[in-house]
Amino acid sequence: MTAPPLTPPRKRTVIVCAVLAAVAAALAAVALLAHDPLRAARAALDRRDFPTARAELAEHLSARPDDAETALLHARALWLSGDLPGGADALAAARRRHPRDAALAREARLFQARQGDPRLIDELLAECFERDTGADPAALEAAVSGGTAVLMTAFARGGTERPAVSAERVRRGVELWLRARTGPADQTAGRVWRGLCAVAANDERQAAADFRAVLAADPDHRDARLYLALALSGDDPAAAAELIAPLWARAPNDHQAASALARAYRNAGRIADADRVLGAVLAANPDLVGALTDRGELALDRGDFAAAERDLSRAVRLAPDNPKATFALASALRGTGRTAEAAALVDRYRREAEARLRPPQ
Repeated sequence: MTAPPLTPPRKRTVIVCAVLAAVAAALAAVALLAHDPLRAARAALDRRDFPTARAELAEHLSARPDDAETALLHARALWLSGDLPGGADALAAARRRHPRDAALAREARLFQARQGDPRLIDELLAECFERDTGADPAALEAAVSGGTAVLMTAFARGGTERPAVSAERVRRGVELWLRARTGPADQTAGRVWRGLCAVAANDERQAAADFRAVLAADPDHRDARLYLALALSGDDPAAAAELIAPLWARAPNDHQAASALARAYRNAGRIADADRVLGAVLAANPDLVGALTDRGELALDRGDFAAAERDLSRAVRLAPDNPKATFALASALRGTGRTAEAAALVDRYRREAEARLRPPQ
């Protein structure tokens, strides 16, 4: 038995439903296109909005765990935002899933450079210099961020050991970044790196100029505030303390901020305040070599050689290759009349430092 023909009202109903279904499907497709997680994550990375990039990529990766590109960008977002262990774990997991993926293999090289591998830093800088403003931004960032970290490590060791990378080449890489990456967030990153190069070169004027330029655009920029305070702590320790005290108040476990604040207080003659800051840090982290060394030096300032020896001996046991702690401990030993022991300590350190600098056979 055949169905009766549709009456005009029923025809109109069917047509309207079909049109509405088509419109709904089109709107869903438009919504999907309007929010492409990979595209959104790339845009967030490009403007250095790392929390947004991480959130987009984590959500997309949970839906598509076998997508190599998403895994790569997720690992990159983690290490760019400062979560190096998380980035390393994510990258290792991605490479286990995709052992022959060339892009992931290259990302591993960039990660090693960012962690301070001198050979890879030099190779990436050479590659970027050849391509000039067409250089891969991820490669250039890995090279200059890793390079500045190596320079600052050498600087923090008191200049007793030469850096494992060329300061001139790292600075040239930073200048290339500033020419090639003109967005506000990229310019801020470049100025911070250039300021760090200046700190490592003891160019306090250039360092202060770069960090002040960053703070003019972003008054809450943690690194610019921290390193400007370090640049000022010698000539204007009161201004340095004013800059860094809010950072430490907001983040009492920020060991770099605590060390910078204690140094500023010490240089300003506020020894009790410096001792208070270091005491609070060491109460929570008794094996923090930097804080032990700083507190030992405070004890040296007031002639308390026994207290200095306690802190500095612990620092040297924890980090026997730390020159600042070693030479301060030698001063404490000399203060108690143990000059032969002090000389032996310094001699041991210098022999081991020379061995570390000697090229492998």
